[in-house]
Amino acid sequence: MFNKRHKANLRDVGALTLLEGDAVGPLDTSRLPKQLELMPGLMISVVKSDRTIEQGKKATGRLIAEVIKPCEVCDKCDLAGVIHPIPRLGGKASFMVITDCPNFSEENDNKMLSGKASNYVREAITKAGLTVGQGYFTSLVKAKKLETLLSNEQINGCKPFLDLEIDILKPPIIIMLGNSVIRELAPSIKPGADSVGKVIYDPERECSMFVGFNPAAITFDTSKQDILNDLFAQVSEAIS
Repeated sequence: MFNKRHKANLRDVGALTLLEGDAVGPLDTSRLPKQLELMPGLMISVVKSDRTIEQGKKATGRLIAEVIKPCEVCDKCDLAGVIHPIPRLGGKASFMVITDCPNFSEENDNKMLSGKASNYVREAITKAGLTVGQGYFTSLVKAKKLETLLSNEQINGCKPFLDLEIDILKPPIIIMLGNSVIRELAPSIKPGADSVGKVIYDPERECSMFVGFNPAAITFDTSKQDILNDLFAQVSEAIS
């Protein structure tokens, strides 16, 4: 026996197609968002992106006014007064990359995805047949961390800015490169090697979220570059 909610869920994923004569079968791509939402453990497909990141004067104006400038003067944690690198928005952006916080190269250049420390991500993007111009690069905490771990105060102070970025740009694809990002955006996922490569469809944000890891780990284990390359290959498949 199942209740009305169960029946509605079965209908949404296409399980009742033959019984009810629905013309849209379970393998139709329009079914994928609900299938990923309701049956994440069974799905291996990703929702094909049918849009790009919001751009134009309105979007960039809001980013400057509501994220970039307020970050520069934010005093909600002990990172106040230090460099808050500017997010990088490509001219044909269709995916958003979020790290836990800027690395030392990004801090030095005052821009995300800049310098030698960002080469791991750049290599993965290139190997996947993508370009930097197709991405928007930002972080959960907006300044380089002072200690080994990010503090709750830093995360809580910066998270509203990330929420604004997602709301303004409406990315169809988000790549989460860090344990803190994963915990904040996908709390149902336990960060770790077993989760890397998983794809979650977020119905509220209407986007596919790819689970990754902190690229800095490649410094200590170069074999992880292949894992990052594979992750971006999945992203490429989703937007091609």
